[in-house]
Amino acid sequence: MRKFTLLMAFLATTMLSLGADMSGTYTVGTGGTYATLGAAVTDLNAATITGNVVLEIISDLTEPTNIGLCKDFGNYSLIIRPDQDVDRIITFTQAGDNGASSGNFIIGLSNIALWSSIGTSKNITIDGFANGGSIRRLTFQNQSTNNNACKPIMVLGSTDNINIKNCILLDKTTGSSAFGAFTIRVRVESSVDYIPNNITVDNCILSSVSSTAAGIAITNSNTPTGRSVGLVFKNNKIEVKHRGISLNYSGTCSIYNNEIKVNQTTSGMASFGIGGTSSGLVLTNIYNNRIIQLGTANTAGGGNGIRGIQASGGGTWNIYNNFITGFSTPTTGTTEALGIRVGSASNIYNNTILINNITTTGAGTTPTACIVNYSTTCNLANNILITQEDDIASYCIYQSGTLTSSDYNLLYRNGTTNAKIGYAAGAPQATLVDWQTASTKDKNSKSVDVLFTNAAT
Repeated sequence: MRKFTLLMAFLATTMLSLGADMSGTYTVGTGGTYATLGAAVTDLNAATITGNVVLEIISDLTEPTNIGLCKDFGNYSLIIRPDQDVDRIITFTQAGDNGASSGNFIIGLSNIALWSSIGTSKNITIDGFANGGSIRRLTFQNQSTNNNACKPIMVLGSTDNINIKNCILLDKTTGSSAFGAFTIRVRVESSVDYIPNNITVDNCILSSVSSTAAGIAITNSNTPTGRSVGLVFKNNKIEVKHRGISLNYSGTCSIYNNEIKVNQTTSGMASFGIGGTSSGLVLTNIYNNRIIQLGTANTAGGGNGIRGIQASGGGTWNIYNNFITGFSTPTTGTTEALGIRVGSASNIYNNTILINNITTTGAGTTPTACIVNYSTTCNLANNILITQEDDIASYCIYQSGTLTSSDYNLLYRNGTTNAKIGYAAGAPQATLVDWQTASTKDKNSKSVDVLFTNAAT
């Protein structure tokens, strides 16, 4: 009987590896259907999908090689999740980079060594909650000895309806890569645009120890004409050194209910909480976020330093109900420190921005301010803009471009030496009345102090 059981198990495994039909639940880990996630994905890539597939992680996993999954599940779906409400850690140990796209777990590429294996992937969910659970239990992580370009999860190809939720993504590498712990990568391959669309990252913890990396990044490989649409990043906790959410090649994106901490420890870096970094963005909605740490080590001035939100890259930015504070700077040298830098058409409503007292000896290229506008279209309303910095020039609103409208704001400066309510008509405007006269804006705005019982929260 034992020989028969072993024979059946062998035959079942052999059939899967030859590309048999797959549907139902498979276990991954010690004593499971598959020993590693890589082995399970190899079979998925080759299989005919005849129903919904669930991969349940039943133990911690060590993945010796990075993984490429490229599968269109059609009318069905794939879910990867813990089998029970217990921590499951997936650790990638491959030291070198991949032959094609970088990444530890790549969705949209079946062979990590060949760009020609890029393709279509649809209806894939990675859920860190066990069935019925409510605690993040699934971690994707690499090691400090891994290649810095290989981050935990990379999405590329013609992917659609990809959901990463309730997971922990830890990038432990250092180097010069700008990829994120979670990255979307658009690419041209053989003159074809491969654009991921409808991608959601929800209720995850994302972190990186690299001074060049992001928590979430959208970037490009070659120069496709298309842009990713339907991107949603919500309810996440992001803690990084460089950029919380970097929208290098975004098309339409909504970012909300996230908590972001950025603490850059290297000088000469242009870091931010959320920002666009290339031209071609279409629509960006940023709301209900708490950007509560914005640290920079830059001492060389210029365009480097720290920004809460960088509304640049084109399109329209709707920025509302965000809280931005927690600035820290070196005690010597000059550096940027500002709440929102407006470079594209923006509607900025109902935000609270507090420039707390910082220690830099001067500003960088962009003035120290709650909002600095360089765009030809910028509307402000119902914002609380406060500067507590008085040792160097600081502003509630710095108008360099066209301020289309601004009213019903609260504009307040704690000090009266170098702090100003605004900058307009080519000169600093010390008081609210001065600002109203020079800018012809903020007729109904006020200038009164606000008591924060706990500015960090």
